[in-house]
Amino acid sequence: MDFAALGEASHGTAEFYRLRAAISRRLIEEKGFEAVLVEADWPDALRLDRYVRGGGEDALDGATAVEPLEPGPGWQREAIPDTYPFGV
Repeated sequence: MDFAALGEASHGTAEFYRLRAAISRRLIEEKGFEAVLVEADWPDALRLDRYVRGGGEDALDGATAVEPLEPGPGWQREAIPDTYPFGV
């Protein structure tokens, strides 16, 4: 299994979130990675995981998903159902 861990030097920087999303997408779609580990709070990571896997009562909704994760994990949920986000 190929995976990557992406940390962050600053919290809440929109440019960083966009870059991290682009890197994650390329690793998964073009390089065949099966997991991307991101720095996140446990509750947020759990809700993101539930969103990507198709929902759940406390899953992120579409509007919440794009907030600090712009452009959001929706592409992963729709196009690559066998990949999983992990918060570390």
